[in-house]
Amino acid sequence: MNKLVLIGVFSVFILGLLLIPQSSHAYYASSTVVNKYSSTVTTNQKNYGLGETVEFSGIVKPYEKDRKLSIIVKDTLSNIIVMKTVPVNEDGTFVFSFADTANWKKGVYNVSAQYGYSEVDIGTTTFTLDPTKGVQPVLPPVTPTPQPTSNEKLIVQKEIKNQVKSQTKSEPKKETKPVTVVKKIVKKTESKQEAKPATPVPAPVTTPVDSLQQKLDACKTKDTPRAQYECEKAAKAGAGGSEFKAKSTATKIGPVTFYYAGAKVESSGGKDIVNLRFLVENTGSNENISMLCTGPIACNYDITDGTTTFKYAANDFTNGNIVLKPGSSRMMNILFGPAIGYGSYVDFKFDSSKQYKFNVHEPWGSGSIPLNLK
Repeated sequence: MNKLVLIGVFSVFILGLLLIPQSSHAYYASSTVVNKYSSTVTTNQKNYGLGETVEFSGIVKPYEKDRKLSIIVKDTLSNIIVMKTVPVNEDGTFVFSFADTANWKKGVYNVSAQYGYSEVDIGTTTFTLDPTKGVQPVLPPVTPTPQPTSNEKLIVQKEIKNQVKSQTKSEPKKETKPVTVVKKIVKKTESKQEAKPATPVPAPVTTPVDSLQQKLDACKTKDTPRAQYECEKAAKAGAGGSEFKAKSTATKIGPVTFYYAGAKVESSGGKDIVNLRFLVENTGSNENISMLCTGPIACNYDITDGTTTFKYAANDFTNGNIVLKPGSSRMMNILFGPAIGYGSYVDFKFDSSKQYKFNVHEPWGSGSIPLNLK
């Protein structure tokens, strides 16, 4: 009897060991989270040259009216180059393009399409920027050759006809005939000129040579392809900076001048987002100037509405720094939106009744820039 009891207990123990892994496996399988929203994104080509338009298209599932789609482009160092909220059609499709790539560097760029801030699968793709691909130069217009008038054609035809006739006659007559013909032609031409004076030809207009084109032509004299590329990149960067300066307001803080052209606040998933774009230039120092922003707790830049200070959500600082050599400049992007810090950090919130300022707290200078957000 005791043997039967022991056998029964042992059998139950073995059966329990066999069932435990299966129930555990079922538990973990049932805990898998499947995101509700997804997106896909592609580009119209894989390789672009400087200044070429980059076009994105894709689809989101499922479509939700108030949910926003964000397109984010990062360079090979994971710096944010473009961050834009893109409208989505009711069928879930979207299209977005931009052509501001004149100052971009050669390399592979990563694209993300994020449909909202929760329960999302992010769609990704890549494209390559190759400065050597370039845009074909515009050829100067060809000036057409003036064509003879009908009267001039008639005179020439008569002259040829008379010359043919003269060849069939004797040599003495052949010598005198052309003289008579020439006289008649001259008389007709002179009478024609007396009757209708020739229209004066306008003086040619000299078109000034584009300064950017002059710089690019000068770059072609460089000894190596690498030197030529660096020269052309610097020339195009300077041209792009001139255009941005023309539409911007300049604020000088210490040795650095900040050029700001305004910004627009957008909303995504109930969150306010604004991307501030500056051209920063070292205009007041003969030494390198370093701009620091390595994280919310160690960033010398923020936004305030007079009562609340907002920390950044993303930026394109290289390894947390921007270094400006004497006289050099570069574009700077810093985005404010959902908080990424801890403790007292709060989400950026836009109130049209308040005045927002961008604050600079650097060892080399401090100051504020009015943002005039819309």
